Amino acid sequence: ELKAFEERILSAEAQVLEKETKIFETILSQTIQYTRSIQYASRAVAEIDLLASFAETAKKNRFIRPTLCTEGGISITNGRHPVVEKFLKNKGKQFIPNSLFMGSNSTVHIITGPNMAGKSTFLRQNAIILYLFHLGSFVPAEEAILSVRDYIFTRIGAGDSLATGESTFLIEMQESANILRHATKDSFVILDEIGRGTSTTDGLSIAWAITEHLHEQGVKTLFATHYHELISLAESLPCAENFSVQVLENREEGVVFLHTIVQGGAEKSFGIAVAKLAGIPFCITKRAEDILEVLERTEKTPAERGSQISLFDTENAFVKKKVHQSTPKIQEKSEMEEEIQKIDLLEVTPRKALELLFLWKDKIKKNTH
Repeated sequence: ELKAFEERILSAEAQVLEKETKIFETILSQTIQYTRSIQYASRAVAEIDLLASFAETAKKNRFIRPTLCTEGGISITNGRHPVVEKFLKNKGKQFIPNSLFMGSNSTVHIITGPNMAGKSTFLRQNAIILYLFHLGSFVPAEEAILSVRDYIFTRIGAGDSLATGESTFLIEMQESANILRHATKDSFVILDEIGRGTSTTDGLSIAWAITEHLHEQGVKTLFATHYHELISLAESLPCAENFSVQVLENREEGVVFLHTIVQGGAEKSFGIAVAKLAGIPFCITKRAEDILEVLERTEKTPAERGSQISLFDTENAFVKKKVHQSTPKIQEKSEMEEEIQKIDLLEVTPRKALELLFLWKDKIKKNTH
């Protein structure tokens, strides 16, 4: 009797598994005939969920319905970056909107201006607005008249892959090459710096050539750069325009970024001002200002020289003067310094060291009075 009971217990698990399998197979056989209906319902629920999310987001964040344009233009009035705007709102700050207008006679926008002023945000917000438009969503702007794009390309940020031997500049060039191979007149491209990972002349030449190529192909392009030499391209390329981020500079407040995109190129990048805001020591930013003054007074540009400007040119009297001004004079050793240098630290006792410390302290007091 006990033996029979043991067999029942040991076989129970196998019987349960067999029963579960049979039930599962029965359910499959019953539902397989409704596969298409279930998939159709799933797609419908997913679409409702997506549209409901779009609607809720649009209502909460003041998005508007974009208008489809078949002429290939891009018109965004007071566009906003939805993520940055929300981040600033949580901090009690207001996002500054900017507009973008690119018609048949406006292909390449060259955008100059300082770091932290909003160039990168402007590039990204327009790419995001176009992307949301293609998804079927409302967009963060006051008005948007947009055309269908075949691709949205981005060349932004900096990164490397040391394990595979790929430098930051190489990856930057790989991303640029991918854009140049696949971008068409129906594409939208944002370039956030090109050629900054190599020498000034090489980087400027590459950026110049890429800009010319994208212009020739008629690719709608926003190009943020610190190469102010590219501003002159607007004179030779009929569909290129210069824009910059507005900056207010005064003695009391220093540099104030207005985060507003205006027509025309920037005069300078305000890099030293940004370095001050970041907390770089005053002695370094002051020396940087001296060096900048030297470079600005140099008659020839790096491109005209064919090489980098030398800050250590001994023939340049102005540089020599600045170097001498910034180098502190070496003073003669004081009596106390000579006494300290004569001490053998391995031989002196703690008591003797304390006596010497009191002695030097008294000397300093006497010299002060």
